[in-house]
Amino acid sequence: LKDDYLTAYTLIGASLLLGTPFFIFFGWLSDKIGRLKIIMAGCLLGAVTYFPLFNMLAEAANPALMKATRESPVVVRADQTGGKCDFSYVASLIPQHDDHKKECVKVKKAVIPAAGLGTRFLPATKAQPKVMLPVLDTPALQYVVEEAVRSGITDILIITGRGQRSIEDHFDRAIELENFLEAKGKLDELKDIRAIAEMASIHYVRQKEALGLGHAVSVAEAFVADEPFAVLLGDDLIHESVPLLADMVRVYEKYGRSVVAALEVSRDEIGMYGCIEPEWVEENLARIVSIIEKPEPGEAPSTLAAIGRYVFTPEIFDAIRGTEPGRGGEIQLTDAINQLAQEQAVYAQRFDHGRFDVGNLLDYLKATVELALERDDVGPPFRAYLSELAVREKLI
Repeated sequence: LKDDYLTAYTLIGASLLLGTPFFIFFGWLSDKIGRLKIIMAGCLLGAVTYFPLFNMLAEAANPALMKATRESPVVVRADQTGGKCDFSYVASLIPQHDDHKKECVKVKKAVIPAAGLGTRFLPATKAQPKVMLPVLDTPALQYVVEEAVRSGITDILIITGRGQRSIEDHFDRAIELENFLEAKGKLDELKDIRAIAEMASIHYVRQKEALGLGHAVSVAEAFVADEPFAVLLGDDLIHESVPLLADMVRVYEKYGRSVVAALEVSRDEIGMYGCIEPEWVEENLARIVSIIEKPEPGEAPSTLAAIGRYVFTPEIFDAIRGTEPGRGGEIQLTDAINQLAQEQAVYAQRFDHGRFDVGNLLDYLKATVELALERDDVGPPFRAYLSELAVREKLI
């Protein structure tokens, strides 16, 4: 950014310097012939030589800047009432500061990495993806897709691995099952089954090697097609009462920059997360100064942890390409976010409740219990059972 400012102001200063000989020459000549003729001759000569010389100098100094300028045509527009001119050409040469709001493309796509092996849930995940483990009677991945849909995103790419065809089968039509349910008169179940296949346009691509979350996100570049996009981790569930992703999309629309979900955790827990060094700009919104992958608790700059929801601009892919593989040869998404944050603003949207890490056995149980208590069908009897269990086991 500093170099761009220097280039732009150097170009303008040099152009003014080139014009000085014209003023000296025409000042001398004005004594010899009429001033009106001098003004006319000066305008003609300036139009022929001044701006071409300016452009030649600018092209030599910064070809990329001039290419961008040519793609935004010169406009010198006069206000018919006030007689003021809008010199868009000169304005286009002055780089805008990173904090200025960008013209935003709507977030219409989401990427869900789901190729993990789920080793913390073996042997249950030996023959099925961990994101397909049910929380009550619904696979964890379905909750994540439903969250994206609630936020207005219905074009979704799921990153899969080998042996995960059950993911595609789940979000596809099941004609035989539908016919069976219809024949048995189970119309409510039939409606629920069909809704799964119709809730979103879902695509799939396979991550051929387990090379880290950064690599998994990079696999989605062709699908994203130079647009902003959301990333939702398949084993992080956010309660439907918490509009976290929708809030993050609104931050993106306001600032035109990438956004990371963030949650305050204990000092002992921060070593399990990407740790954010924040610069607060609003009550629950911070600009990320830096982000470190799984620091030692004593070295962590804060207890603000990055959680599995992101809204990225397409620049994240360049940052991923520039990220060196870390531990185990994996490309860490956290490292790519940190690199991006050094080049442009990246924001952290803080929330404080409603998250379950169902890739963790304890949180998986918590999610099952809490969501069961909210259900009209099983909630009341399950609550009665928990009360009886607490008394029997002397838990309270």
